[in-house]
Amino acid sequence: MLIHEFMAKIGDMKFFGIEELYNKKEKVRDQFDLLKADEKYVYKWFYFFQTCHLNRRLKENMWSYITGIISDDKIEKEYQLYCENKEKARLKTKERQALSNI
Repeated sequence: MLIHEFMAKIGDMKFFGIEELYNKKEKVRDQFDLLKADEKYVYKWFYFFQTCHLNRRLKENMWSYITGIISDDKIEKEYQLYCENKEKARLKTKERQALSNI
């Protein structure tokens, strides 16, 4: 299978950030189950490339959710923690910027 054929096949499974992936996690999980073994292997490469900037725990737990290993409850808690940490970092950056403008 050529890469453009594969990318067309995973069209609804593509994502460009953890927020987009989280919002369509059920669809990705359902469609992942329909892939052949070699397609799952290639999708795993795509997934880990797209999430390379994330902390290891969220990335691995989201993968475990997609592959059916963990429940929705666990990934929801993990994602909430990620959002809280992201907001704290945003506020800290905003605070630093305000201090540097003094």
